[in-house]
Amino acid sequence: MKRNKLSRKLVCLLVVAMMVAAPCTAFASQLTIDWQMNTNQMAGQRIMGWQEMVTQLKQMDELCDEIEVHTVDEWFGPEFVSDAGFPLYFAKVGHGDTVIYMSAQMHGNEKLTTVGMMEFLWEYAKDAALREEFKDLTLYCIPFYNVDGGSESTNISPRGIAGQGGVRTARIYRPDGTVSVASCDLNRDWKTNQRGEGMGFQAKTTQGYYRLWCEIMPDYALDLHHQGSYVVGTNPITFSLGIALMPDGPQVRAVADPIGAGLIPSHRSEVPYAVTLPFIKNGQYNDLIKQVHKATYDKMWVDIKNLHVYTSSSPNSTSQATAHGARVGDVYVDSCIDLYPGVDMYGVAVANVMLAPNYNNWNPYRWSCPGFYTEHEYQFNANTNLTNRYKGIALQVYYYIKAFCRTFITEDYKSYDPDDYWKVQHMTSGSRNSLTTVYGTDRLLNYPPVDWSFMDPVKAGIKVDAVSGIEENVDFTVEIFQPTDVLAVELEFEIDGPIAGLGVEGINGFEPMTDIFWIYAGDNKWRGSVTMKYEAGGDSTGYTHKKLSDIAKFVFAPKDEGDASMVLTGLKVVALDGDTTKYVTSEITIPTAATTIEQLVWSKYDLNKDNTVDALDLGIMLLYVGFSADAVGWSDQVKVNDSRGRIVTASMCDVNGDGKIDMLDLLDLFIHYTK
Repeated sequence: MKRNKLSRKLVCLLVVAMMVAAPCTAFASQLTIDWQMNTNQMAGQRIMGWQEMVTQLKQMDELCDEIEVHTVDEWFGPEFVSDAGFPLYFAKVGHGDTVIYMSAQMHGNEKLTTVGMMEFLWEYAKDAALREEFKDLTLYCIPFYNVDGGSESTNISPRGIAGQGGVRTARIYRPDGTVSVASCDLNRDWKTNQRGEGMGFQAKTTQGYYRLWCEIMPDYALDLHHQGSYVVGTNPITFSLGIALMPDGPQVRAVADPIGAGLIPSHRSEVPYAVTLPFIKNGQYNDLIKQVHKATYDKMWVDIKNLHVYTSSSPNSTSQATAHGARVGDVYVDSCIDLYPGVDMYGVAVANVMLAPNYNNWNPYRWSCPGFYTEHEYQFNANTNLTNRYKGIALQVYYYIKAFCRTFITEDYKSYDPDDYWKVQHMTSGSRNSLTTVYGTDRLLNYPPVDWSFMDPVKAGIKVDAVSGIEENVDFTVEIFQPTDVLAVELEFEIDGPIAGLGVEGINGFEPMTDIFWIYAGDNKWRGSVTMKYEAGGDSTGYTHKKLSDIAKFVFAPKDEGDASMVLTGLKVVALDGDTTKYVTSEITIPTAATTIEQLVWSKYDLNKDNTVDALDLGIMLLYVGFSADAVGWSDQVKVNDSRGRIVTASMCDVNGDGKIDMLDLLDLFIHYTK
């Protein structure tokens, strides 16, 4: 999908030459001494808008081969744009195995998150050492998520659906000059009705970036927000760590014993069907998210202290920093800042990435990943000018992104005690302090139980390669999702339609133990089965993969006419269980409807591929009467396309194979008209 950058070598050389001709202070020194930022955001200027973000992303794409700038519609089709019709930009950064999805300015008045992310991207583009350090990561960065709401600096986006879910109205100008006033909070739009609160994914922006999330299957997700301005006494709260589903389950505060800094919540109520972290993925996310947040927090403060903007050496000092007017100081732990509903922020993007949403069957294998968010001081209108104080917050965002990435490079979070998350020093600001504003189990009892078992089985599905002609073999590929120590997979399937033969090949270390075993089921249907064993190459462990992996390819040899389909009907997975083996829970998944009922082989007389041989096909053949195999354009001159939009050539009309199109071909097609 990325265009070739070799053609831009001259541009890159000019950029490098300019940098050599005008050397500047090292990157870190720039941030420390004069606050000059790589985004060229200067005090007194309006905070970066969407168009400036697009311009700078394209500049990075030209400068750095490791940064690829795309739009969602470029990957998935023209319908994947914002409600106002704007393209949804993202940057693919790096090519490592660990994939991180991160977004900024989901709410349109939270603009310094965009500036901070762009600052990080500029450093990555310019700094070879940082690129080398981050080589094991692939980042999908969305610097300006809410392109529609961002133009008016509101935290909502137009949706074109009036009266549903919008809490405020934004006057958003579309590219064609019309105005949309229907609105939607994009950070409440990721819900999939698992608990009866109504459907989400109403905004096209939500659908677009969700479609991207489904495609890339990230290992982690980070969302960057603002929180407004909160002050305790004279001390601002400038930063929050956020977890969108309540860690450790519903928490109940003892009135006589308020929770303070350094204390673990006084009571944890076990509600087995609550939508909270302990009940997702067997509690894996509950510990990991707390560990990562604390490890990242520690790294970030080391970097921020080096900016020398503090009047105290303590990163949690209640002293307000005054150098350059920057306020980047105090923090608090934010586990759930919202009352929607009960203890969990349902509909929030980084809550629902943990719940394996499957809107529109774009996530058929039910991928999920841990979700994190941060909240930073201030909110803005569209014409706010940048000050050095605001730059301090943008740099806070920038440092958190870098520290977050480094946490997964070093994996030092694994050495942290998860409960250290609760010991992060914090300040109290009324209802904003989630450690003291917590809820009892009565807020949860009215919700129906949720069965999360769909996230656990090993799943399998079929992919179908494109079919271009009846003379080519057709491939079905079986893929399995999240196998762990798998030794063998038994596949059962059904073939409906005429085929001349079927073979099977192993992929990724799997090999068929025997030939396919066939049973004729009548009415031109065959049932088959084959067992694929994993060849470990001397390794005593089974096959493990954290995402999707191909294990087998079925190769069809088609007949001259008719069509055939393949459906996966049975799946048994054998895996290691300590020193023995066991059948693991498994299920068959249909990624898309086309994978179960796929036209594989067309009649050679059905020239327009509409499943009927009739006068329409005769008309196509008449266009090529007189062509012969030795004539120019026999196999490449195109006069018409078939019903799928694919080309029909003269050679395809030579149904009797004599190297020319004449009356004999016309008669042959006519007698094969569909009865």
